[in-house]
Amino acid sequence: MSPAPSRSVPWICLLLAALTTATFYPVLHNGFVNWDDMEHVARNPDMNPPTIAAAERYWAKPYFGLWVPVTYTAWLATAAIAPKHGDSLDPTIFHALNLALHAIVVIFVFLIVRRLTGKNWPAAAGAAVFAVHPIQVEAVAWVSGLRDVLSGAMSLAAILVYLKSTDATGRARTRRLAAATLFFAVALLSKPTAAVTPLLLTIILGKRARSEARWLALWLQMALIDLIVAWFVQPAADVYRPPIWGRPIVALDAIAFYVRKLLVPVHFVIDYSRSPDWLISRPSTWVPAGLAALAIIVLILCRRRIPRFTAAAAISIGSLLPVLGFAPFNFQYFSTVADRYVYLSMLGVAIAVATIVAKVPRTGGIPIAFLIAALAFSSNRQTRVWQSTASLCEHTLASNPHSVAALRILTFEARANCQWQSALDYNTRALQTKPDDPLLLFDRANALRDAGRLSEAAETYARALTLRPTDPQIRTNYAILLAQQGNNSEAERQFGEVLRQAPDDAEARANWATYLALHGRREQALAEFRRALTDDPRNVIARRGIELLTTKSK
Repeated sequence: MSPAPSRSVPWICLLLAALTTATFYPVLHNGFVNWDDMEHVARNPDMNPPTIAAAERYWAKPYFGLWVPVTYTAWLATAAIAPKHGDSLDPTIFHALNLALHAIVVIFVFLIVRRLTGKNWPAAAGAAVFAVHPIQVEAVAWVSGLRDVLSGAMSLAAILVYLKSTDATGRARTRRLAAATLFFAVALLSKPTAAVTPLLLTIILGKRARSEARWLALWLQMALIDLIVAWFVQPAADVYRPPIWGRPIVALDAIAFYVRKLLVPVHFVIDYSRSPDWLISRPSTWVPAGLAALAIIVLILCRRRIPRFTAAAAISIGSLLPVLGFAPFNFQYFSTVADRYVYLSMLGVAIAVATIVAKVPRTGGIPIAFLIAALAFSSNRQTRVWQSTASLCEHTLASNPHSVAALRILTFEARANCQWQSALDYNTRALQTKPDDPLLLFDRANALRDAGRLSEAAETYARALTLRPTDPQIRTNYAILLAQQGNNSEAERQFGEVLRQAPDDAEARANWATYLALHGRREQALAEFRRALTDDPRNVIARRGIELLTTKSK
């Protein structure tokens, strides 16, 4: 049932929006960071200038292993109104989008929790914790975190509108159900992890879920279709796949980790280095997983005595199901856990907080207010970590010196600044953690090539290829290096192999066309450039190659 109308609700919504804005306003002064932001937005040629054709491409096929067309459409729309600094996009408006959406999400959380508790201020307290807990900083302060915030906003909008539909009948109810279903579809197209939304709604509805089975079944079908698409688009080729018996350990460890971060909110970084192989190979690390399993059993046994806490825990854990490790996912290359994965899961925390606050005396409001203020202060400081790539990596390495993610980013940055030795030093540190990792060997070979150490680079490319023989990037760069060394016959063999393995790889084909052009095979080069541009209209190498060859012919 809907709670009784209250005049204080609009004021509480404004207060929560103000609290959220005051906590996260420093993000408006942050830049893009070289942690997905550059590939997806800052250096993505589709974003500057954005076009309708570019938007159509994101709906037609994946980009960088992601099919999240609504998110890319949102970025394109934002880029269309973003101020320009020369040829660069201003990051401010992208950060403002994340912040504004987060404030809206906080209001949705308040309205949902209010429906469940029937009380304003306890619901406000729960929503405030959702808003300002430091674990939320990554999703809000990171431009690429829009995927989580946008899908979270759409999922919660779907849940809220669905709950409101239970107050209506006839056509009014049908319209609200249709609107809720549309919001859910948009959530799925923002990020596939929104597939948990039907589960969350089922938990919230409780016994009423039986009467809603038809619509819930429809949502479940939509979720399954989206997850199947995501499975093919993101095959998680670079991650260790633990044995079936080990996956519950990975999942329980992730749950225990998130609980610790919620209760002791310190040392938040982009890479916690808790990879599945690290966990499985160290039985001494299984203790937190055991404690998490015990806690879940206790909650199940006590579900009738503490139904709302049990529901809150079910919502939090249910939200995490796609990223707990039961099925492999790409980020496990770095870690099984990430702050952004908790974004929607914090709805369960908000419900638990509201339940506790509803039971404490009025005098308990003071320590709760201090707690929220402390969390807001910590989050405000944490947002400044995301000011730049350097500040983000320095902070990560200070807490986790073995972070492969931070060391790879610094390797890329050093190469971009022609600091070859620094790039090799960072790569050496990363290889100490993953000595036989083909991607790190690929990074090293690139740095050696840039430094002019071609023989060492060739040996390193070859070693990386033995570990990852079907990687088009490694084989393409190896072919380019062989051509630099004058070994044209082997270079052509490597180009032929990569195009046989990945005929639709526009980058490899554009580099092959460049090789042909440099060796005087103009017509063949033009044909290959054009095919590469057909496969990927955003390919800069192909576009420039065509321009140069057609200009020379005139």
